[in-house]
Amino acid sequence: MRIRAGRALLRVLTQGAVECLLFFPLLCIPGMLGKQQISFTFLFALLLVIGYGAGWGIHQGIKQNHRWKRAAGALLWTLSVSSLTFGMTWVSMAAAPFICISFYRGGRMGSEKWSVMFPGSYFLSGLILYGLTSLWIQFSPPFQQYQALLTWMGAVALTITLLWSNRSYVEENTLSDQEQPVLEKKVLLHNQIWVWLLLVLIAAVVLLPQLRSLAEGAWHSLLSWLASWLKQPEQVPPAEPRPLPEGPPPMLPGEEEASQPPAWMRWAERFFMNAVLAIAGIGALYILYKLMRNMNGWLSRLSRWLQQLQQRSREHGLAEGYEDTVEVIKPERKVTRHRRRSRPERKKAAGAWAKDHRMAVRQLYQQLLLKSMSRGYRFKRYMTPRETLEDLRNFESAKVNAPEELTALYEKARYGNEPINQEHIQHLKQLLKKTKKQEKQE
Repeated sequence: MRIRAGRALLRVLTQGAVECLLFFPLLCIPGMLGKQQISFTFLFALLLVIGYGAGWGIHQGIKQNHRWKRAAGALLWTLSVSSLTFGMTWVSMAAAPFICISFYRGGRMGSEKWSVMFPGSYFLSGLILYGLTSLWIQFSPPFQQYQALLTWMGAVALTITLLWSNRSYVEENTLSDQEQPVLEKKVLLHNQIWVWLLLVLIAAVVLLPQLRSLAEGAWHSLLSWLASWLKQPEQVPPAEPRPLPEGPPPMLPGEEEASQPPAWMRWAERFFMNAVLAIAGIGALYILYKLMRNMNGWLSRLSRWLQQLQQRSREHGLAEGYEDTVEVIKPERKVTRHRRRSRPERKKAAGAWAKDHRMAVRQLYQQLLLKSMSRGYRFKRYMTPRETLEDLRNFESAKVNAPEELTALYEKARYGNEPINQEHIQHLKQLLKKTKKQEKQE
């Protein structure tokens, strides 16, 4: 019981810390009004997180089933904490609303879901608040000390927002009859890798000037080291006494010092520099967008290839039912020899291969299965051909319209003794051509 209560308290404290992080610019208001140090804002945020835990603990001890009970408890907590911590000052008045809200929401977390209390729109509002606050601080010199703090806290808030939105999106698209869907680790890991890759690209774009200066410094230091290592020692001539420096030459009567450029020229230069940097950043983001769109296809191909490798070394469930014997219709050596032959020989070999109608039907059936398996389909050996056809139609990513005539002819060729005519083969080929055209049109 204590372990469960401890986990619940830790969950409430974590959720409260996330809320404080996303609305951290608002928590800087008491420190700005009182002209406090930056450490004051962190201590104030810690006090609010403790308020979340206190609200949850009092709700567990005294069931606050009505809103007026929670509001009364929040007011008592606010008056006691603000008066004892800050006294009767302007800082206390600015901090009182945040203390009250933290205690009230902590009490609600004991009986309500956090996803309902803090939806995705709140995450977006927090990121917008970071952007507006950073823009306002750039034009407020007295509060420039908060610029670096808000930058780093905004980066952490962006990371948490992307990870949370990714997880919620995967949960919404997971078909499950449970209240809390169970996510596969590989699916969640694949999405998290994409999120971290996006964060790395954003950080690279933001820190591009610093990375460039760092690379230039490393390059110049490497060149100087190579020059000093390759340079041979030479005899230094004795130093001669330097003449005393003379004073500056007297100015002519009409000569004046060069004046600095006017303020509007400096402003225009700064404006054009910022415009060029903005255009370069937009271009870099556009290139990254194109790269990400193409990378999705590359990763899907890699995923299909990995699925095929995993399928060979993994058993697919329990074999319930009839399991057909596995026979190689066309050995691999014959395939390689067939590829190496010339064009007339290939036509001749294809005609000889088509004479055996049973093998031709089985070859068409095998080509259909191999095409579906290349798209990620897992072939189940214990299924009958008709069950395999139904499984292919239920497979979403296969997009295969397999004709029923192929399954019927395959059963005759595989298990029956009835003869198969050339007309059946030609009819099958025409059906397969129609299905290929339909797939291309889709």
